[in-house]
Amino acid sequence: MNALSEQILSELRRLLSEMSDGGRVGPSVYDTARALWFHGNVTGRQDAYAWLLAQQQADGGWGSADFSRFRHAPTWAALLALQRAGSLPGVADAVQAATQFLQRQPDPYAHAVPEDAPIGAELILPQLCGEAASLLGDVAFPRHPALLPLRQACMVKLGTVATLPSGHPLLHSWEAWGTSPTTAFPDDDGSIGISPAATAAWRAYAVTQASTPQLGRADEYLQMASRATRSGIEGVIPNVWPINVFEPCWSLYTLHLAGLFAHPALAEAVRVIVAQLDARLGVRGLGPALHFAADADDTAVALCVLRLAGRDPAVDALRQFEIGELFVTFPGERNSSVSTNIHALHALRLLGKPAVGTSAYVEANRNPHGLWDNEKWHVSWLYPTAHAVAALAQG
Repeated sequence: MNALSEQILSELRRLLSEMSDGGRVGPSVYDTARALWFHGNVTGRQDAYAWLLAQQQADGGWGSADFSRFRHAPTWAALLALQRAGSLPGVADAVQAATQFLQRQPDPYAHAVPEDAPIGAELILPQLCGEAASLLGDVAFPRHPALLPLRQACMVKLGTVATLPSGHPLLHSWEAWGTSPTTAFPDDDGSIGISPAATAAWRAYAVTQASTPQLGRADEYLQMASRATRSGIEGVIPNVWPINVFEPCWSLYTLHLAGLFAHPALAEAVRVIVAQLDARLGVRGLGPALHFAADADDTAVALCVLRLAGRDPAVDALRQFEIGELFVTFPGERNSSVSTNIHALHALRLLGKPAVGTSAYVEANRNPHGLWDNEKWHVSWLYPTAHAVAALAQG
């Protein structure tokens, strides 16, 4: 057992020391499919199409059958992408199976929008439906009518803004609403909203206009994002990259949950990351990446990590996201996130601050089985439940 423990600690030290590469993120069906759609040319992307085909489930859809609400976006996106690869082996059968899957699926947005609707659904799903309608005709697909007023309201607001500032949260879904490259510009990493899909879309529109040096930065970004998946396949990309704040911050938070935060064998690696977080956390809080907007979730976990390390961070950075007794992940958010409030509760309790309302909200969102499973940021109940247990146990 000692040998196994040493092996685990050695691996943890190695992983913690590799937190400067922007982060490792698994490949995303949705983003890969969207990038293939905007790339438009099958040549040079055959392996990415093959990867996409390999992710299709036996029922014809993409995504886990355990999380039905999170299957529409990747399935729509994959179906559209494969429409442009009809000559590749297996594509015709995959398209037919995907079409039948979508025809069978109940529409979760037929009459209302659930509280745990996936982030960005109001922008992404209507856009995909519109593209499919123009491409596939009058096939009887779900149309998600309850999302349309939300999308329309958002588009009206976006219509009043010439250009969103770099790192604005809405840029992460730019592929679902942007058409002019002048409404966004790549950040210092070359991304549009740290989103490979949005960056691929922006590049596709920008390349049709006058040549710009920013195209090269976008290309380089997409290549780095693809490498971050460790798939070894060009064109297979993650949902978000980089995560050069989120990854180190959450890694230390997870060490705490595992009882390893203060382990002597990890002390130096932890010290280096804590020093970075301490230097980066200001009055505006932290976001998932250096060039993305601050949010309550990353800010709360950073406060937890710093307090666990013996620092005394000011709670003001978190308070700016407070509305009443709850916390929004980003200003203007449609509804509160359960997991964000779980992390805010944990931070407030660690810092010795009152959090009666936040605590009541977290406890009220537990289902009859004692689990937290109504979370719009995550498909699994394990993540919010584990963190809720830690937050409620604190103090």
